[in-house]
Amino acid sequence: MPPQAQLTCLPPELHNLVLANLSNRERKRLRLTCSRLRDKTPLHITRVFLSANERNVDVFRAIANHDVYRAQITDLIWDDAILPAHDVVQDDEDYGLQYDPDDFFERYGLTDQEASPLWFIRGCESNLDAIGGRQIDYRDHPRHYNISHKHYLDHTQRYNISLPQHRDRDRQKEEQLPFPVSYAYYQGLLIQQDRVLATQADVEALAYGLARFPALRRITVTAAAHGLLYEPLYQTPMIRAFPWGFNYPIPRGWPMGSYTISTPAEVPPWDDAHKAHWRGVSAVLHALAAHDDHGVSELVVEARGLPTGLNWRLLDDPACQEYRDLAALVRKPGFRHLDLSLLVAWEQWAYRPPFRSGHLRRLLEGAEGLEHVRLATDLNAFHHLGNSFYEEHELRLRDVCPVERWPQLRHLGLNGFRLFQSDLVAFLASLPPSVQSVDLGNLRFFGDGSYRSLLCDMRERLDWRDRPAFERPRVTIAVSREEGFCTGIERVICVEEEVGSFLYGDGPNPFGREPERFPNEIQKGFGVERDEFDPTFEKPWGVWE
Repeated sequence: MPPQAQLTCLPPELHNLVLANLSNRERKRLRLTCSRLRDKTPLHITRVFLSANERNVDVFRAIANHDVYRAQITDLIWDDAILPAHDVVQDDEDYGLQYDPDDFFERYGLTDQEASPLWFIRGCESNLDAIGGRQIDYRDHPRHYNISHKHYLDHTQRYNISLPQHRDRDRQKEEQLPFPVSYAYYQGLLIQQDRVLATQADVEALAYGLARFPALRRITVTAAAHGLLYEPLYQTPMIRAFPWGFNYPIPRGWPMGSYTISTPAEVPPWDDAHKAHWRGVSAVLHALAAHDDHGVSELVVEARGLPTGLNWRLLDDPACQEYRDLAALVRKPGFRHLDLSLLVAWEQWAYRPPFRSGHLRRLLEGAEGLEHVRLATDLNAFHHLGNSFYEEHELRLRDVCPVERWPQLRHLGLNGFRLFQSDLVAFLASLPPSVQSVDLGNLRFFGDGSYRSLLCDMRERLDWRDRPAFERPRVTIAVSREEGFCTGIERVICVEEEVGSFLYGDGPNPFGREPERFPNEIQKGFGVERDEFDPTFEKPWGVWE
């Protein structure tokens, strides 16, 4: 009996059990085997994508018009990165770099410079440098570190660091298309993008989808959908349709600082001339305000560790339409999840402190049903700027987060803030008893504050240790690796179990003991290393350093 016949004869209960363990990609392959399995193997589509791309819009509308699939959609991702049509990098003289165009074209054997502009080739080369800088061949580690093969296998299985999912990436890198071929395909993408922007087809599709997706709960607007070359963060229909080996300048969309020269992005005014950078954010907020009968209860604006985010001036201008739309959304009964990555660095550096007007606090005061709040800034990307740039305009968390108005809060996340340690401890003490988890990432402390002494203060001054075990908040601390600032890759070391062991038991402080140096560095052997651009990447910190 052929294998497909055996599968078609399975009882429905066993068949459904098998399907429950298959991804959509695996289900699609199974459906292709025969018509009976096609009929017995429905797709389970819970996520849709939108951007200024015709394929994304067409697939979005096709799902919205399908009476079965549209009822399954709970998650919408808006890719807010517009493909650049020219060089968006500053002049080379500003970087102190020297490029010889003739050398570029001679290196790749190109005779027609118009076929592949220099800016396009430079963008492609930058992609290759980025994935080359983060690539680790773990097959060499057992031999290099003289550890047993069994020990190596145990670690690769436990920490998922053998990375078999990167084989396609490596093959595409080796077999990438010639630059003129990639540029010809890229020009077609630009033509599609121009048509969508001219007709507002993506904005109209969003309004249509809000009425057609009854189970839609979360909308994410992201600048990082394209991830890194051959490693997209989201497999949108547009990205899935890319030809094998296609290399192109990775778009981000929002204004972004430079890691390589440690320069923050300048935050422009929130006006008609500049808000187009955040076109997706505006479109989503307007659509949600115009269609008040939606069930969206979660909004995420994410940068994934990139030195960018939502222009903070939107949150400081109650007169602008986007502020009013966001305020109406968070006040909506049932709204419970808000995650905002904010672009603030240049304003801080130039002594124009954000959030001092209180407009953000007043906006959040109306969100009394919030259960999940995460606020992040891009300040951590420019850690070299001394505290003297920031301390004069100290930001107190109670001036931003009205936690007394969030009695149902279950999760709090803070990333990229500069604070006094005493203010942070007092803020944590004011959290409602409903809080189950706290994430603290890439914080910088004024004065003598540090992660090491913060954990000591939390252990001694908070009452969390005295609570029943099931009521104690789970605390996670994430610290960026220094080399991330040079490569543009956000890798972080995360400690959770070790923090809990110290706060609620007799475990050691993962940041060391006094008078040891580096009180803000996680000790080797504690925690795991993770990658913002690759959710599958995880390895123990310091095991193979």
